[in-house]
Amino acid sequence: MKDTYCLRINCSLDKLGQVEKVLDKKSDNSDTSLWEWSIKEDLRPTDAFNAFLDLLEGKYDDLAKIGLQKSNISIWRYYEYDQECNLEISPEQMINLGSKGIVLCISCWQHRQ
Repeated sequence: MKDTYCLRINCSLDKLGQVEKVLDKKSDNSDTSLWEWSIKEDLRPTDAFNAFLDLLEGKYDDLAKIGLQKSNISIWRYYEYDQECNLEISPEQMINLGSKGIVLCISCWQHRQ
C-alpha cells in the first residue's frame, strides 16, 4: 500500500488560477475551489512535507496578496493499513511545519479486502 500526501489550499473557485500562477503548479483537483497537489509514492513523510514546504517557500506574501493566509494551507497524509497503524514524524519536521503555521492532518483507515 502507498501513502498519499496532499498539499491543500482552500480558496474560492475564482482564485484557483491565481494560486496556480503563484505556485507555478496546476492543481490535481481543478473541479472544486480547493487547490491540491498530491504525491502518491512510497516516501518518508519528511520527504513529502519538504517537497510541499519547498514549493511554498517565498510565496506566502504572494498568496496573501490574493487574499490567502497560512490558515488556508494544510498538509494531509492519507494512510491505509492492514493490521496496525503507526505514524512517525520527527520533532524537527513538526517544528518546521509549526513555524510556518501549516496544519498537519492525518487520516487513517483499515484496508478492506
